[in-house]
Amino acid sequence: MSLPGWVKKAVEEGQDLSTCMEMWKHACAVEREERQARREKEKDELEMQRIKMENDEKERKRLHDKDLEEKRLEVRMKELELQEREMRERETNPVAMVEREAKHEVKFILPKYVEGEDIDVFLRSFERLATLHKWQKAEWALRLIPQLTGKALDTYARLGEVEANDYDVIKNAILKRYNLTASTYRDKFRGCKQFSSETFREFSSRATNYFDHWCQMEKVNKNHDNLVDVLMREQLTNSSSRDLQIWLKERQPKSVEEMIELAEAYQNAHKGNQVMNKGPVLQREVRNQGNGVKIVYTVINLDTYTLSEFTFRYQNPVPMSMELEQVIPTLEYNHYFKSVTIPKNVTFTILMKKFSKLPPGISVLWDFNDGTPLKHFELVSPTVTHTFSGKRGTYNMVIKMKNSDREYTFHKRITLGVIQLKSDTIQFDLMGRNTYITLEAKGISGNPSYLFDVDTNDSPPGSIQPFKVNPEMKGTRYKFSYKRYGFYIPSVFGICAGNETETVFLDEPLIADFSLKDVLSLNVQPIQIPLPTGAVDFSIVSSSGTTLPRVTCAIKPGDAVDRDSVFVKTQNISSKEPMIFKYVYTSLGANIVTINCSNYISDTTMEKTATTVNSCFDTGGIFDRQYSLPTNPMKVFSANDLYISNRMEIFCKDSIKFHWKLFQTNNTEEVGLPIEYENPFKEGQGRMLIRRNTLREGLIYLHLNVTLSTTWITEYMYIQFHRLHPFAYIVGGDHVIGLKDMTFDALAESRMDYHAFGENENFNFTWKCTRISPANMTVNEIRIDETPLEYCSVKELSRGIVQLSSVTSTDLDYAVTVTVHGGSLERTFTQIASITETGPTLIIKYIKIYLFKFTNYK
Repeated sequence: MSLPGWVKKAVEEGQDLSTCMEMWKHACAVEREERQARREKEKDELEMQRIKMENDEKERKRLHDKDLEEKRLEVRMKELELQEREMRERETNPVAMVEREAKHEVKFILPKYVEGEDIDVFLRSFERLATLHKWQKAEWALRLIPQLTGKALDTYARLGEVEANDYDVIKNAILKRYNLTASTYRDKFRGCKQFSSETFREFSSRATNYFDHWCQMEKVNKNHDNLVDVLMREQLTNSSSRDLQIWLKERQPKSVEEMIELAEAYQNAHKGNQVMNKGPVLQREVRNQGNGVKIVYTVINLDTYTLSEFTFRYQNPVPMSMELEQVIPTLEYNHYFKSVTIPKNVTFTILMKKFSKLPPGISVLWDFNDGTPLKHFELVSPTVTHTFSGKRGTYNMVIKMKNSDREYTFHKRITLGVIQLKSDTIQFDLMGRNTYITLEAKGISGNPSYLFDVDTNDSPPGSIQPFKVNPEMKGTRYKFSYKRYGFYIPSVFGICAGNETETVFLDEPLIADFSLKDVLSLNVQPIQIPLPTGAVDFSIVSSSGTTLPRVTCAIKPGDAVDRDSVFVKTQNISSKEPMIFKYVYTSLGANIVTINCSNYISDTTMEKTATTVNSCFDTGGIFDRQYSLPTNPMKVFSANDLYISNRMEIFCKDSIKFHWKLFQTNNTEEVGLPIEYENPFKEGQGRMLIRRNTLREGLIYLHLNVTLSTTWITEYMYIQFHRLHPFAYIVGGDHVIGLKDMTFDALAESRMDYHAFGENENFNFTWKCTRISPANMTVNEIRIDETPLEYCSVKELSRGIVQLSSVTSTDLDYAVTVTVHGGSLERTFTQIASITETGPTLIIKYIKIYLFKFTNYK
């Protein structure tokens, strides 16, 4: 942006530059106010548009969800129809039943498609499985749809009723939604290279798949003429001029003949504007040889180049201004605007000194390093324009150029933004001695003139009150002082080379706040807190004469029972308007209260002792307080009796009553429904018995109220009940030797707990028997091959006791497995039985007997 014409004219006529700049600045301020008014109007219009768009989007989403739900119901109805047809087929054609059952196993073989995976690989896997299971093509669509999710399912939902039943239509629509078109597979085929993690055979298979998909989408259908047509269309397109390539790609000709007609029509229409390549320079010489014979000698002058000879010309650094974007203030960011960069278009010129035109056949891959996708193009035009919209700064660009046999990489840097604006601090205390801020601007060469603005529009729209700006605020540094609390975004304006202007804001706002050090105090009322009720007020008061805005305080009361609770509040604090927390203690004794208060620039921590008193009870408490949190309950087994006692000493011995209550709960400290349970112990003993198997698994909230004639106290704890897993065992252990009619007893020693005996009257037993290879008996171990050769059977003699009923050979061993069921829990045990004709035999191979005589000497 250049200076206005009237400023240039005034300077040429001898007017003072600083005066003209001040006049221009005043005009800019008026224009800025008008622009702000327009912004307010546009903001209201945008808000109305946003509300309308939200309503439209909600309606569109509702209709879309309704349509998707209808599609799902349609799929479900078709699945039920297919299942009904298969059931009828089982009844009429039992032979086909096995084949049909095998087909259903695909749901275990092929998982659902997960968004982000390769949709092409998923569809190819599905087609292979469909072919393997010999599904009819008409069933493919019905079996594919339940496996779809994400964009793939959404694409199906958008199809018409007839299209939704055609697998090929569904597949092509999904591939198109994921941008997998014929040109995509062609580019993948042309550019695929072997990965380091794959074999060459795998690489060849992947490339073949790309080629097959390309041909399939071009409808080649394994026809030689069609394949030639596809390759010729690609070659003719790549050999044409850039404009003709765009023309042809937009019209997508289906054959070479159609492409020829389109190309000739284009060239005839643009004949007057065509620029043809002249090729190499020709030098002709005509020599007269006599007898009317003339010989023409032609010399072609060729020149070569290397990719490294290319050069790049562009502006560097590039002015890149900033502006304020309106936001909604939050507790973390208390300002109505934030600074953002204005996108900047930069044009790069690619040159080669020895040629007036760029050589053909060069491809460029340009990484601008600004987070945008890589730009890939054929080098036809010498200029490349890119829009930078990220943060101001320096970007390291990587440019790869490639021709038919060479590749070269250029590394270039570009800086977005000329002026750099810095502040010597970003936070300062309004109650401190030094509240001055120094802004420094630099970047423009020569003798620049900068115009600073301390803040722009820090108030809400409609009540703009900018900080007063000193008209002489220019130069490379400016020092000033804020007097009010708030967030501020200073800026600087400057004129760069070529009369381009640049406005730069600080990236983060300056924060003016009040330090909390030594100005806050904590008061506890009452000092001695009677329990009950245990109610107390914690007050945070400011000793400063100034109201401290937006102070956040977090208090931890230090209750020995409710020990992890933290309460948070944010408000303005003054000597007349303190921050008050109300709390009710559960535990007796000295409780350490901790409060941490903070604002945008400082924080402070305070501690105080709050003492709860009741002379009738010991301060040690009723229960073990490590179990007072739902995240750390006392863990017990529901199969065992549980005894719970009050451990607190009671000093006042008058009419003591203990009131026990049980509640269902969870780990969120929300007490649920009460549990009806009668304590077997008599009232007044301070003990409770929870009998085994009376409470189910889960978290229980136990509450005890100890009541005297004149006072009372309560406390609670959490108990987690677990069920025991049964212990399974067959008498005899892992390996036994016996006769053909031997029995297996799992009742005698299977029990509810490994450490407890009996307790198996509610068990159920299931058995399994398999024949395995004989056990290999060695000196140090028994080696058993548990691979089942065939199944055998056992006969139940009574609950938990069975007998082998199908022993026909002693050449095999038998693996007998029992599963012991205790409610929903179970355990298994396997015993290996070696069957002989005579039963177990003890053989003593070698015995040495040593006799010793001892004499007792006195």
